[in-house]
Parts: sequence; C-alpha cells; structure tokens
Amino acid sequence: MTPPPWTDRSAGWRWGFGVLLFLSMAVGAFLNSALSVLAPFLRDDVGLSRAQLGGLATVISLVAALGSPLAGTVVDSLGPRRMLVVGGGGVLASLVLLASVSSFPWMLAAVTLTGAALAVGNPATNKLIAQHVPAGHQGLLMGIKQSGGQLNWVLAGSILPSVAVAAGWRWSLGIGMALAATNIVVVRAVLPREAPVRRQRPGADGSAPLGSLIAWMSAYAFLMASGTVAVNLYLPLFAHESVGISERQAGLVAAGMAVVSIATRIVWSHRLERVSAPGIALAVMAALSV
Repeated sequence: MTPPPWTDRSAGWRWGFGVLLFLSMAVGAFLNSALSVLAPFLRDDVGLSRAQLGGLATVISLVAALGSPLAGTVVDSLGPRRMLVVGGGGVLASLVLLASVSSFPWMLAAVTLTGAALAVGNPATNKLIAQHVPAGHQGLLMGIKQSGGQLNWVLAGSILPSVAVAAGWRWSLGIGMALAATNIVVVRAVLPREAPVRRQRPGADGSAPLGSLIAWMSAYAFLMASGTVAVNLYLPLFAHESVGISERQAGLVAAGMAVVSIATRIVWSHRLERVSAPGIALAVMAALSV
C-alpha cells in the first residue's frame, strides 16, 4: 500500500513522524553515551579498566557495523515498523541485563544486544524517510533523525551522573529503559501496520546501482567515526581524572558538545540537500574534524 503524499499528511502526523525518527536513533545509541559519562562509576564499582571500557564500546560498534547489511535486508522484507519495535525491545533487554550484572563477560553480552539493535536503526529510519518524504524535504528530516544520537549525550551528560551519585549507576540506566519503551509506543502509534513484501534485486526497479558510491561513503564514514567515537567515549573520563572536575561537570562537558552537534547536524543536512557538489562539503567537514 502506497503511503499518502507528505503534503496530505496532517501537521500533527508530521511532527509525530519527526519525533519517531529522532527517538529511534536516540534509543539505539543510548548505551554508547551512557558508558562514556558513567565510566568513573563503572571504574569504582566494578573495577572496569579503560581497555575494558573501550572493549565494550568496540563491541557495540562492531556488532552494529556487521549487522547493518543483514538488518537492511530484513527491514526491506518485514518493514521498518516491526524492526524498530524489535530494536527497541533489544535495547530495553540489554539495559536491564547491564543493570543486573557486575562481570565483564555479562557486560559484553549486554552490549552485544545493543549493537544488534543499533544495526536496525539506520536502515529502518532511512527507509521510512524514503517511503514517506519527497525529495526537497528529506535533508532536514535526515538531520533531525541523525541528531537523535546526540540527544543521548545531552540526557546522559546532564542527568545520568546526578542520578548515579544519588542512587547508583544501575538506576541511572532506567532513563534509557524509559526512552526505549516510549519509542516502542510512538512507533506503534504513528506508523500503520505493514504487510511483508518480497525483496527486489538491486536495480530491478530501473535505478542505477550504487555500489561504488556506497563503498566510498562507507570508507569516509568509518574514518570520521573512528576519531569522533574515541573522543566522545573518553572525554568525560579524561575530564574527571586528568582535569579534576566532578562527575557531574564532566557529564555537562559531553552534554554541551552534543548540543552543538545537534544544531550543526540539522543545519548541514538541510543545506546539503541544496548543494550541487556535496564532495566539497564532505571535505570541509573532514578538515574541521581534524
């Protein structure tokens, strides 16, 4: 069934759709930011080393990267609505597990679940935009969607350390659980039920293959993420241990960085849809990241 045209949708539905995209990306990436701002508490409570902290973050990213191609195929077959609900359930389960354990192997199991759920987020939300939003409106929504991951840093940096100080780091993960549960409700409320569809071969609809472009963009994204993820992960711990500020202040440093990132993601995405030579913009962003 073909969705109604974007312009025929009510303003309320379009707002709900934007919130859905934003939350869906936030849910999958919540644990990345939580591990970062809670690093001092994990070190003190369960003796987590810097290497183990990096190992947990690596597992999330590795599982998500390896699982994304398969997740994209499943999203094509079963639909984004089903897969976002499954992904939200996976994040919920991983946070419950992480809050219940103290050993590193069990923590690895918990973050593996999160990585699998994170793999679903981009294929599902990208397909939703392609299905429901016409060219000319997609850039802004892509920016809003991709800012969802930065919402975690705002929430984690400004709230999680205070909750962890008052009640313990395990209770602070309840914020992520509430976020995941809320997103499941929003997905089910905003998106209609989908019938499974038969997946077409690439190019079967007459479109040109994108193999080389995807390969180049994947390499670009990998290199960009390799630097930014490392900074994001260790910045609060560095600020606490080396600079000497409190856990709350270290969290606010991460939150402040995220606020800037949300604004720039939305602006860049909106403008890039109207740029004739996106390669120049990508080069500028790479230079700025250095």
